[in-house]
Parts: sequence; C-alpha cells; structure tokens
Amino acid sequence: MAADFEARAFVVKGRVAHIIYSNFGRIDPDGFPVDFEKLERSAAINMWMGGDEKAMAHAERRIRKLVAHWLVWLRCRSAAPLPAVRIDILVRRAAPGRADVATLELTELGFSLLAWEEGPPKVR
Repeated sequence: MAADFEARAFVVKGRVAHIIYSNFGRIDPDGFPVDFEKLERSAAINMWMGGDEKAMAHAERRIRKLVAHWLVWLRCRSAAPLPAVRIDILVRRAAPGRADVATLELTELGFSLLAWEEGPPKVR
C-alpha cells in the first residue's frame, strides 16, 4: 500500500496510549528514506491528509480496530499479555473522510519512544 504517513501506536496494558504521526521527508539517491519528520496530529492532518479531519478520525478508528486484532493474536501466542508494544501502521487518505491502514511493523519490547515524553512512566 502506498502510504501518506506512518502512525506509531503505543499500546500499554492492552490500550492505545499514544499515537505519533511520522514520515520521512525524502528518499536519498541510494533509495533510503531520510529526514524523519514527526508532527502533532493537527499538523499531520494538514500536511499528509489534505486537511481532512474526518479521514484522520476514520484512520484512528481503523488503527484501534487493527491494534485490537493484533492484541488478540499476540495473546493467543503468549502465556501472559505484553505490558507494552508499539505497532507501526501505514496510513493513506483513500477518499474524503476515508482512510486505509495497513500494518507495517510490530516492535520488540525495547522499542523507541520517539521522544514521547509521557511514555517512560506509562510503559514501566
């Protein structure tokens, strides 16, 4: 899926505790993404969703549903629930008020908090 940006969902104790909206500014001559960008929600809507708040809200609902499915899958394969996980999700504005989402990555428990200042006490 071609994506407009990534939503990084921080899941703590089975709930989405925070979402970071990010992207890379460009692809370098060797084909690698560079210039990591992290935006606040409102700026992400303007920059990557064409100002479409309804499409962002739709994406966030779909993100939470996708996370819930992953948590069920993870729980079926573990003796205990994970205390925290970051699930990276590709997001694309599909139409006015609509968005598509797809899983990019489930991170290991040593995931980067990407400067989420309130994260460390929540994840402990």
